[in-house]
Amino acid sequence: MGGMVNQGKGRFSRLARVILQKALPSGKAPTSERLSRGCGSLPGALLPHDAWTTLSCVPSRCRDLAGGFLDLLYPPSCIGCESYELVGADMDWCEGCLNQLPWIHHPMCAACGRPFPKSSSTADHLCGDCILDTFHFDFARSPFYHAGVIRESLHAIKFGAEIHLIRPVAQLLAKTIVEWEHGGFDLVIPVPLHPLRLRERGFNQSALLARFLSKSISAPLGLNILKRTLWTVPQTGLSREERLSNVKNAFRVEHPQLSKGKRVLLVDDVFTTGTTLSECAGILKKSGAREVLAVTVSRVMLERGIQGGSQGEGGGPLENSRL
Repeated sequence: MGGMVNQGKGRFSRLARVILQKALPSGKAPTSERLSRGCGSLPGALLPHDAWTTLSCVPSRCRDLAGGFLDLLYPPSCIGCESYELVGADMDWCEGCLNQLPWIHHPMCAACGRPFPKSSSTADHLCGDCILDTFHFDFARSPFYHAGVIRESLHAIKFGAEIHLIRPVAQLLAKTIVEWEHGGFDLVIPVPLHPLRLRERGFNQSALLARFLSKSISAPLGLNILKRTLWTVPQTGLSREERLSNVKNAFRVEHPQLSKGKRVLLVDDVFTTGTTLSECAGILKKSGAREVLAVTVSRVMLERGIQGGSQGEGGGPLENSRL
């Protein structure tokens, strides 16, 4: 599975080329204005300029025809091992690869989802941060440890622009959210990038995950209700205190009427200390959101000696892991 980030890219690229050639004159990329008209986004939405956004704006009939044709030529296969024995039509994974992913299991913090791998015989309970009411979000979960194939995939997306990996990663997140069954959501909001960083990277991976999730759980997507107004240094390598200072007052809510009284699903890729998610949740709640529940693909374990779910640990993800 170590080479999964190199799998699937060809099929995605072929599909993108077919659709773009049919949908766009001379193969030109759509402008922000055309994307805004085509996607019907909420007011103020800042759309990432990437193939995923482009494909989502192409008429569904064209996507379906091109996708069906390519499925005949290139049958769907597992993103991890290229096996054709997928667990379902809506999953790009085989059972073997699913079972090797670094799933987080109980016991965990009943509020923020922090796993307790050294206390496997205990029940879920609150961690120290949640006892002290450190976080502004009401609930948080991550299905995976930030390890193995999951870490590799998220790094490939974020730093290598391997956008084709968004779909298989988001499929796993969507499935666990559905199994979570936490009462449904009124709005899905991604943690935003600063406009300069968005221009530099070309896409916001959290927004791409949120777009997929909003469709999977049938909840409206609010791409730019939450905006990042301050340029901050990357959080990687910063202490908890430095992270808190780094993101303080870095976010603003625009169009607060769209989130007022709503139950919000806040989406990001990685939970490290929770400071960014907490800051975003606090701003949303101050602007009237009724409840903010945070979800990320993976969670970093900062304690020395805890590797958590390294690749190959723990059995049936669909039975043993819940958001």
